[in-house]
Amino acid sequence: MTKRSPFWKELWPKHLLLLIAITAAVLGLEYVELLTGPELWVLDHVLLPDRAPSPNIHLVEISDQDYDTWFHSTSPLKPELVLGLIDDIVARQPRVIGVDIDTRDWVKIDEIPCTAPTTQQIIFPEVVPPETGKPKPQSQQSKSSTADAQRQVTTGLRCFMPTTGPPIVWAEITTNEDEPLELGPVLGLDPATAASNLHLPPEQLQTFVGIPRFPVDPDDVLRKYSGEFKVKGFGGKMYSLARSVAQQYWPTLSVTKSEVFIKYAGTPGVQAYAETDAGVFLRNECDENKSFAERYKVECGKAISKSPGRPNLPYLINEIVLVGGAYQAARDLHQTRIGNIPGVEVIAQAIDSDLHGGGIRQMPESVSAVLDLLTAIVVVYLYYRLKSLPFYGFLAGWGLVFVVVLLCIGLIKLKLAWLNVIPVVVGANLEQVWHHGALLRKEQAHRNGTHKRHH
Repeated sequence: MTKRSPFWKELWPKHLLLLIAITAAVLGLEYVELLTGPELWVLDHVLLPDRAPSPNIHLVEISDQDYDTWFHSTSPLKPELVLGLIDDIVARQPRVIGVDIDTRDWVKIDEIPCTAPTTQQIIFPEVVPPETGKPKPQSQQSKSSTADAQRQVTTGLRCFMPTTGPPIVWAEITTNEDEPLELGPVLGLDPATAASNLHLPPEQLQTFVGIPRFPVDPDDVLRKYSGEFKVKGFGGKMYSLARSVAQQYWPTLSVTKSEVFIKYAGTPGVQAYAETDAGVFLRNECDENKSFAERYKVECGKAISKSPGRPNLPYLINEIVLVGGAYQAARDLHQTRIGNIPGVEVIAQAIDSDLHGGGIRQMPESVSAVLDLLTAIVVVYLYYRLKSLPFYGFLAGWGLVFVVVLLCIGLIKLKLAWLNVIPVVVGANLEQVWHHGALLRKEQAHRNGTHKRHH
């Protein structure tokens, strides 16, 4: 009986280089996205929504009817109307408001007057003329002092970023695709100018803007999002719109800012979050803001005729409110694992995912490569230990594949994706089957030769 050589001697000259080649080949196939399809198929079947959507997220969507009735099917959306919409939402006392609306082409917003933060209403210059400076009689001054204090007029960004009330986070649309990203205008102003007007240092710009950007996989399905992007200037980094809103809602939020798979909530094909048409709030603004009602009397008249009486407004106290366009002209519909949904709903899913521990992270490539190789070595060791029982070695090797698949599914449930190990383990098993098959054929040929010589 011949003595079996140590495992490391068996491993090094015969298998290790080949295992390294298999691991490198799998990583290469993954790099050129040839394994993306099977991996995404696995993720799509494992990432089925398994929890209810957060009841603390409310969507205010501009529908096709709102776009036609209030905005006359014209883009960019009029800033006065958007401000009137937000003004009515602010009055409902949400915790934070995220606005997924393109404001790059807004002009002259510094000329829009609004009242002081105590009342926070827009005043339209076409309706309320500026003060002439003519002094009032003493009797009128005493009677109107309280009202004047409540209606101190300010202009510009302070109308869009009130000093009191919930924080408002606006969408920052970048001008390029690859990081570092170049920031475009927000609220019609250069970001640096906007930050300066709000007395914010550049690195704090993300307290009132965020980037509504989502990577799309090769099959055009949106599965991932990043909490942070590299940008030019402004501290070198900026939050996504979803992360900025989530951070305002929960200041102690501590989840990864790296690219992750969104952990979707709800049921595919079913509206996940409470939603109210923007027209409902604009209709209410007709009742609560006289200058708004006068300036948009035609639109208010149509809205009131369609919905007489007080509008039924949702309860928004301490909630996250996301404002965005769900009208077709916005071209903001995204294919996701739960159906085709507007961008504002994708942002809601990303926020919900963050508030529930974050999305599913991918195993770092360097760590994955080492673990892949170690797992392949385990396959070789199983065949080595059961060399005298090749059938059981075969069962053990392919049984390990089954265990690895279950492990990968379990890790995904624990929000860590490590899928490229599966083809590595399969490749290691095929290499061992071929190697041991060759040994068996060699032994069989040797036995046949010995048998012939004896005869």
